[in-house]
Amino acid sequence: MGDLRNPTVGLTKQQAIEMLESDDLVGLGMEAHQMRLQKNDPRVVTYQIDRNINYTNFCTEYCSFCAFYRPMGAKDGYILSFETIYKKI
Repeated sequence: MGDLRNPTVGLTKQQAIEMLESDDLVGLGMEAHQMRLQKNDPRVVTYQIDRNINYTNFCTEYCSFCAFYRPMGAKDGYILSFETIYKKI
């Protein structure tokens, strides 16, 4: 079947699966850093800006992860319109 290594990332399929299933965040970060050093000028670092648009604050999970959720039907709950979501995008 040939080399299963992804030429843009430098990982085999098996390595990618193992990383995806890993709960070793520090180890993953160290591996990512080593790959960055191999692929790029070590003096240059870039970052990806990510945006998570919360289109609603209604939630059925009563966890302690976020402080802004509201139970279904709460008067101060919201669901954003498509127009508002498009503006945020």
